[in-house]
Amino acid sequence: MLVALERYTREFPNEKINIKKLADFSGIERHYWYSRKGLREKIEEINSISYEKYDIISDGDRKKIKFPNVDEVVDNNFRNKKRLKFILNSFFLTYQDFYESSCEAYKLKKDINILKDKIIKYEDEIQKLKNERDKFRELSNYNENKYYEIAIRSRERNFRKENNIKSNVIEINNKNIKAYSTDEDDLDSLLNRIDD
Repeated sequence: MLVALERYTREFPNEKINIKKLADFSGIERHYWYSRKGLREKIEEINSISYEKYDIISDGDRKKIKFPNVDEVVDNNFRNKKRLKFILNSFFLTYQDFYESSCEAYKLKKDINILKDKIIKYEDEIQKLKNERDKFRELSNYNENKYYEIAIRSRERNFRKENNIKSNVIEINNKNIKAYSTDEDDLDSLLNRIDD
């Protein structure tokens, strides 16, 4: 009778055992399957197996994977190679996905570190350029102030003598006053005079 039960479970894997169907399959009357205490318990044990519990479960909170118990998987599926292959294939596919995700995460982490190093380098270069800009701005302001000082004070005889200036840098009179104007009409008239 155990041999018939084994053949039945191979023929109908992952199905709950139906006594009427088992009797028809084996040719052994139903009342024999019901009356034998050990057989009845074996049938109930087989019917109580839940195959869904063998799926791999990821625990997001603890970042661990709950793998199925290997002994349970083999013991409960020794009669069903198809189901055992399915469970193992599911495991290997999941493992491959995790491996690929791990490789991608490693590559991304490496890229992030390279980008962080570049950011630090660029920030240093930007700071150097800002410092240079500030120096040039300071130099420009100094030169501009010096230019104005020379231009205005060149009218003073003592200043010209101290700085070895022969004549006024800018001589303002009625003829060239328009040359220093920012008024649009004055500029137009000055340009017309140049064209003539």
